[in-house]
Amino acid sequence: MERIVEAPGQARRGNRGWAFLAACAITAAGMPGQTFTTLHSFCSESECADGRLPAGPLIQGTDGNLYGTTMGTVFQLTPTGTLTTIYTFCAGGDPCVDGVNPTGIMQATSGKFYGTTTAGGVNSGTAKVCAEVSCGGTVFQLTPSGTLTTLYSFCSQGEYTGCTDGQGPAAPLVQGRDGNLYGTTTIGGTNVGDGCDQLYAEGCGTVFKITPSGTLTTLYNFCVQQPYCTDGIIPVAGLVQATDGNFYGTTSQGGTNTGCSSFGCGTVFKITPGGTLTTIYNFCAQRLCADGSGPVTALVQGTDGNLYGTTPYGGANGHGTVFKITTSGMLTTLYSFCPQSGCADGAKPLAGLVQATDGNLYGTTVLGGASAFYGSYSPDDGTIFKITTGGALTTLYSFCSRGQIPCTDGVHPEAGLVQATNGYFYGTTFEGGTAICGESDGCGTLFSLSLGLTPPGPAVNAGGVLNSASYTAAGVAPGSIVSIFGTDLAASTAAASAIPLPTGMSDVTSVTFNGIPAGLYFVSQNQINAQIPFNLLPGQSSGTASIVVTRTSGESAPQNVTVVPVSPGIFTTTANGIGQAFAYDNTSGALAAPADVPIGSFATTPISVTSGHALIIACTGLGSVTPSIDNLVAASDGIFRYTVLTPTVLIGGVAATPVYSVLSPQFVSEYQVGVVPGSGTPRGNAVPIQIEIGGVTTTSKVTIAVAP
Repeated sequence: MERIVEAPGQARRGNRGWAFLAACAITAAGMPGQTFTTLHSFCSESECADGRLPAGPLIQGTDGNLYGTTMGTVFQLTPTGTLTTIYTFCAGGDPCVDGVNPTGIMQATSGKFYGTTTAGGVNSGTAKVCAEVSCGGTVFQLTPSGTLTTLYSFCSQGEYTGCTDGQGPAAPLVQGRDGNLYGTTTIGGTNVGDGCDQLYAEGCGTVFKITPSGTLTTLYNFCVQQPYCTDGIIPVAGLVQATDGNFYGTTSQGGTNTGCSSFGCGTVFKITPGGTLTTIYNFCAQRLCADGSGPVTALVQGTDGNLYGTTPYGGANGHGTVFKITTSGMLTTLYSFCPQSGCADGAKPLAGLVQATDGNLYGTTVLGGASAFYGSYSPDDGTIFKITTGGALTTLYSFCSRGQIPCTDGVHPEAGLVQATNGYFYGTTFEGGTAICGESDGCGTLFSLSLGLTPPGPAVNAGGVLNSASYTAAGVAPGSIVSIFGTDLAASTAAASAIPLPTGMSDVTSVTFNGIPAGLYFVSQNQINAQIPFNLLPGQSSGTASIVVTRTSGESAPQNVTVVPVSPGIFTTTANGIGQAFAYDNTSGALAAPADVPIGSFATTPISVTSGHALIIACTGLGSVTPSIDNLVAASDGIFRYTVLTPTVLIGGVAATPVYSVLSPQFVSEYQVGVVPGSGTPRGNAVPIQIEIGGVTTTSKVTIAVAP
């Protein structure tokens, strides 16, 4: 996720952590009106040059093609089924410094792909060793043309020192709103407690942040809550950033409940971009773990604002669940697998869910199904299912449906589905297909499933319109810059290059609030930055507005947006609503940040209290201005547009002397508040700075540096 305004004056498997899931790793007819097609069987090329055993999820790139990983490759797949291998790992032989066992990729707003490998890297042993146990691991960047750069190798302290930076990442990354990448490692970290040292002496797992250039920060080390690791251990799944700005994830074990295992049954957690973690649910809270246990997949936020996920264990029948959970931690079990004889509905979902254009959720189970043609288990081949947000499940396809061995349509789908822009679902099976590799019963497949659904159109998340500076959900003010979060909002990433702001960009033809076109700063698949029209609610100071995003392929359903007179937010260099403020010395132009620590291209010097210099604060959401101004334009005509309400600026709790509060002459709907710090202002490198206006005060977590 990216913001456009950064500053005043500048527009700105294998392994997969599976030691504890060995049982799952070991171990057709479609419904009327649907078409299932096997697009590719892996290992169809000499020496399996096209890869084998795909376990990671597919994504659709901005070019319309599908991308994914096998145990040793990254590949591209056209929607019609032409596969191209764009990178092969460990091509240079042991040690595999570029990584072993990629776990899936994502495409950042820059157009480049990023991913992780569970093992390998410059700090691990040989590929042979790392194929047996999780060691090391990497974060990599990959261009669409296939140039790979290893950004980070885990276990940089050495394997025998505990790998305090983590090791064994087993899930794809997610890009945060600040442009950084976030992920988890299954083991490693600084903590080893009674809950995980018997399993992994190397640590209990971490959450990390990494910049696109490769600077890694460990945000959280699991098993902080000793000795039983009630905060969770072994996070196999990746993260999702919700509309509230926080990240949500799961741990496969740990937590307060031990009905399934003495090591704990897993958790759901929330973690802020700064690394404050809160456990919001402990699995196996119900008798016989009827609520599920051992989650291993990422959550997805639905258009209703709730999070949805799966567990491979527990449930009323012991074969896994689908659940819904609110961001405050209220969990509802929507479905328990295997109420039917032989688990014809499926069993053991090892993948997450996707919400399709019809509003329903779609997923896979690795076991179960109506077919009975494979292996020693009958049936045991896996399914594709649909489930409503109310919990009504329909099995759409059972693998190995063609009544023959090998199962040419594939078996054991370990990854989930993706709905492409043509409306089709695409996915992989870990085994099966027409080719045999080693002792495996097939090397895996790629498939598509057409259900006649409408191709994806734009959808705005419930509560998904937020102040672009503060990311608060307390309403937005007319004339402010907002970030709109959702799905399929645009076909490609684009940014405004001139003022007046355009009202259309990429294939987005308009974003309207109560029918009034909004100026667009930035559009991407999951985020749009725009200007709320000043004239949104004529004659009213507050109320409700309706937002609609229109693309050439269709328009979103209206979402209500709460409109308030003021909703102040200070822009920050972290672009997540907290941390260093974009506030600068009006005389020197330096950001009021710790000295000699440049931020981007900006010089930094603490603001001096005794200098008498004015401090200029970049913000938005300060409400109406006088004289009024048209939408889409900046106040560049030499006329000062003062805010109707006068703000108070507090620096370390001390009121600063006001100078002015106006619209910026450079940027549409950016406000600039000028003040002179008072003599009693506290000194330090992280002094809170807040704006009070109209009875609303910004967070104290935004800071500046202050010197004598």
